[in-house]
Amino acid sequence: MNDATITAVADFNIDRTQWGLFYGNDKSLGDKFIYPEVKIKLNINAKK
Repeated sequence: MNDATITAVADFNIDRTQWGLFYGNDKSLGDKFIYPEVKIKLNINAKK
């Protein structure tokens, strides 16, 4: 944070199944399987 801007950075993983997103979550799909872990990165810059 400085006189003109505020900056925030975040980098984390979530389990999408905990949010009710189960599409593609069946291991029988083989190479079409979608992993439940999702990486989220945020880089936020705001002017005061």
